[in-house]
Amino acid sequence: MTRSPPPHPTKAELGAMSVAELDAYIHELRSDLTWARRFVLKDVEKRIEVAEKVREIRRGHEAAGDD
Repeated sequence: MTRSPPPHPTKAELGAMSVAELDAYIHELRSDLTWARRFVLKDVEKRIEVAEKVREIRRGHEAAGDD
């Protein structure tokens, strides 16, 4: 029996996270890959992709002082 992934944050919630919070979230998702199978695996991989993109955007904003 597979576990379903925890509910993912919305775009607004991801956008409100700091780089450190996004790093922790991505780390947590990567640890989920150890148990994820089939459709859950694809979902977790997509979440990682989205979180990494948001993190890069956030890094740009923080570097520019737009925080």
